[in-house]
Amino acid sequence: MTIEFTREDLLKNISQNGYAYRNTHVKKVTEVNEDVEMFKGSMSDFKQHVKSKYSSGESSKTRLEKEIKSLLKTYNEMNQKADGIEDKDLQKQMSKLEKLFTDNSKALKKIGIDKENGKYKLNSDTLKDADEKDINALLVGHESFMSSVDRVLRKVEYSADDAHYSRVNRKITNVTNYDEASVTLAGFMTLAQQTQSVISQYNNVVQSGNLSADDEKNIKTDLMYFAVSVYKTYSGKEETGSLEQLNKLCKDNEDKLNKLGITFDADYSKLSFAEDTDLETAQFRQAYDELFGENAEFGKKVSEYTLNVFNGIIKPDKIGVSIIDMSV
Repeated sequence: MTIEFTREDLLKNISQNGYAYRNTHVKKVTEVNEDVEMFKGSMSDFKQHVKSKYSSGESSKTRLEKEIKSLLKTYNEMNQKADGIEDKDLQKQMSKLEKLFTDNSKALKKIGIDKENGKYKLNSDTLKDADEKDINALLVGHESFMSSVDRVLRKVEYSADDAHYSRVNRKITNVTNYDEASVTLAGFMTLAQQTQSVISQYNNVVQSGNLSADDEKNIKTDLMYFAVSVYKTYSGKEETGSLEQLNKLCKDNEDKLNKLGITFDADYSKLSFAEDTDLETAQFRQAYDELFGENAEFGKKVSEYTLNVFNGIIKPDKIGVSIIDMSV
């Protein structure tokens, strides 16, 4: 989601947050349910024993005892893992599986399988004495108890697969760091662009020669702010190249700027405005029109270059910010 800021408010936000911008947005991510992950491991172990080929007979009773004990052990473990899972469909299928054990409890007891303290256990002596017909009825054949368990277990498996992964909304915070010098430069560029826009709007009044005291005060204030902000040296990397172009633009128009009372210092390190500048002279009006008139190239270039420098430093589009242009 894009957030709207004026340039001033965005720079204020960055400065007040340790010269960093934090952008939090909601993103859909895939998460693994760790409880289901552990459940699936136990379910896989139980499934292996459900799929075993069970058989009875005196010679195989010892092996059958081991198989049934392993079956019950893995079923108990799977049940325990399922307790911590909230997925309704999975719990529904697990209830169906448990109901199979409950509905067949009498037949299971005949071969030594019974529930004690919430867990299924095997009585080895009962199994040894169990009738082969009772064993086969539970463990062998398509209509047996074990086949029913297998069919329900498939549904448990499908439900576990659905619950294993989920799409959730996650708040993601991106932090973009800036340095103080670059943010300060972006602030000066914003001031230069805004004062250039305001100064341009006064051109008709200046050309009329009928300046009120308030007009003169406001124009001088804007020219002062323009002078201190439009020409800047910067030790960092300004990747757009527009700062260099802006400074060259000012130097190329030095004579006209001088007629407005805006002059360079001896080292060409900064511009300043002379408060005692006469705004009523013909040369002032001519220079004002040539620099800030309706079709003046200077004013257009100042706006272009200052915005380029700001965007190159702050990169609003990269941090999810839409700029509200108050100068329009």
